[in-house]
Amino acid sequence: IVFFFLLLAGTIISAAQCPAVQSQVIVVIQPDAFPQETSWTLHDGNGNLLAEGDSLGDTLCVPTGACLTFRIQDSYGDGICCNFGNGFYAVYLDGVIQAAGGQFTFSETTYINCPPGSFCGSALPAVEDSLYTAIGKSTWYAFTPDTTGNYNISTCFPTNTCDTRLWVYDHCTGRV
Repeated sequence: IVFFFLLLAGTIISAAQCPAVQSQVIVVIQPDAFPQETSWTLHDGNGNLLAEGDSLGDTLCVPTGACLTFRIQDSYGDGICCNFGNGFYAVYLDGVIQAAGGQFTFSETTYINCPPGSFCGSALPAVEDSLYTAIGKSTWYAFTPDTTGNYNISTCFPTNTCDTRLWVYDHCTGRV
C-alpha cells in the first residue's frame, strides 16, 4: 500500500501543469489480470469526447468548471477488481479525487462538476403547471404526481422555436 501511495503521489505531482483557465484531470488505472477488457472515456457536458484510453491512465487539461462525464468499461462484465486481480481506477480533478472504484459489471459512470439536472441522478424537481428552461443539451426533471390521473407534458408554447424531444422514464437506475 505504501508503494502504491508513493507511486500515485509521484504521478500527481509530476504531471504537467495546466494553464490558469484550465483544470487538470488525472486518470489512474491499475488493471486486473485482463487489461485488454478495460477502456474509459471522458466527455464534456455537450457529449464531446475529450479523451479515451485503455488500461492505461492519462493526464489532460480541461476548461475550469467544465461538466465532465467519466465512464470506465469492462468488456467481459466483471469490472477490474476482485475476481481476477485487485484492479482499481481513480479520477482526480486538480488533485482532488472525484471517482474511484473497481467493482462494477460492464461499466460505471461518474459525473464531475455537472450542474443539477444534467443527468438522471441529479434531476431537477418539476412542479405541475410550471415552465422550465433547459440548462444544457439535455436536462433531467423529476415529477412525482400527488394524485393518479392523466398529465400533459409538452414543449409546445408560443415562444418555443427550437426542435425539442421528450423522453419519459419511470426510473433512473441504469439510465445515462
